[in-house]
Amino acid sequence: PAKEGLYHFWHGWGIQAYVAYIIGIVPNFYGFLNNMGIDAPDSVTKFYYFAYPVGLVVAGAVYYGLCVLFPPPLMHKNGWHEPEDYVREDEETTGDVGDFEDDMKTIEKK
Repeated sequence: PAKEGLYHFWHGWGIQAYVAYIIGIVPNFYGFLNNMGIDAPDSVTKFYYFAYPVGLVVAGAVYYGLCVLFPPPLMHKNGWHEPEDYVREDEETTGDVGDFEDDMKTIEKK
């Protein structure tokens, strides 16, 4: 990505994503070590059964929070924004039913 681009972040690194990834791993790490042979209480083993959803929720929440605190370039504060309404010329219609019928006749001829 270009240095001025939307996806350049900090010297080409999306720090928010890496921090969220690491924090999403932390709650499940002891259970992973338990699976590798290190002794741990049964509660850790049972908690590790939910490692994927726990990690996903924790990482997602952390990433969202970091993006709110340190917004990436061009992040809008009030919702989703398309750069413009893009419709190809061959898809433009006025919304009349007659246009739909004309389009169908054109398609049938091809």
